[in-house]
Amino acid sequence: MNEHDYELLSQYLDNELHGSDAQALRERLMAEPQLRAQLERMRNVNTTISDTFEFPGADAVPQHVVDMLGDAAARRRRHPAWGFAIAASLVAATGLLLAPDWRQASESQLPGDEVLAQMLEHAPSRAEGWEALPDGSQFRPLLSFQSNSGQWCREYQLSSAGETWRGVACRQQDAWGTAVLQPEILTESTSDYRPAGAANPDDIASFIDSHAADIPLSLEQEAQLISTNWQ
Repeated sequence: MNEHDYELLSQYLDNELHGSDAQALRERLMAEPQLRAQLERMRNVNTTISDTFEFPGADAVPQHVVDMLGDAAARRRRHPAWGFAIAASLVAATGLLLAPDWRQASESQLPGDEVLAQMLEHAPSRAEGWEALPDGSQFRPLLSFQSNSGQWCREYQLSSAGETWRGVACRQQDAWGTAVLQPEILTESTSDYRPAGAANPDDIASFIDSHAADIPLSLEQEAQLISTNWQ
């Protein structure tokens, strides 16, 4: 762990980390137990502080406290390890309902839900390489996590008909259904993808940040669930 790691985790908890940066951190969380443990400790601090101040009138903050928090925020930029404690005192949990209206134009080009469901049920997550689909499309599971409602969800990437998409599907009653789907483009001079259209929000990162009950599963935990049909 170094100061940059603390800063990344703090930004992740504050929903300030998006796009390829958020994806890179989630992949590290899958592979690095120490990083996962530190995120859990920081999340527990957030919860403890939030619960401590959850009483009537807690939102009436005296001016001298507001001034103190302003000074602390400035110190946070210089000392990232302060970040998780400061952020916890200010955090406000919100839900996000996503309605990808733009999806209709290209939806007919994508593989059917049954094909994707088979891959989501059995294919392990991977950082590189693709799984081939019968129609010539390519599919890559990226990570798995449990939602706040207890469902198992998986983030995935799909390359079809010259386009690349990123989505999140969740499993309910033995069936997988896509909850959010977003087109992507390959950024210039890198191998990273970003949402298509510079003004588009990163709906995938927002969905995971709002709905994930915990950090992503490790590859070992995911393999165990796949072997037991996600039970």
